[in-house]
Amino acid sequence: MSSLIANHYVPDYAVHPGEMLKEYLDSLGMKQTELSKRTGLTLKHINEIIHGKAAITPDTALKLARTVGHSASFWNNLQRLYEEDIARLADRKRPAENLGWLKQVPVQGMAASG
Repeated sequence: MSSLIANHYVPDYAVHPGEMLKEYLDSLGMKQTELSKRTGLTLKHINEIIHGKAAITPDTALKLARTVGHSASFWNNLQRLYEEDIARLADRKRPAENLGWLKQVPVQGMAASG
């Protein structure tokens, strides 16, 4: 479930920049092996980015900008937004996790005692 805060859409999910990278590779008809050769990144690293297991670093962003297109800022911003979304989603879960101790408070007994 997503929400709309002050006319700003806030999704309840996070999209790893590797998904965008995969879409660009598909649209270019480029295989991961070719991207690996062109960027100098290992095939394993490219695959980890695409599957959301590795982050896009500033160095990787520069290499992607030269090879796939878009600016390094574009790739860096995708990573930053992903990390912000992950933090926001984790923060949203925290209150519920931290309120378990409230069930142990004898509210009825306290209310009866005044």
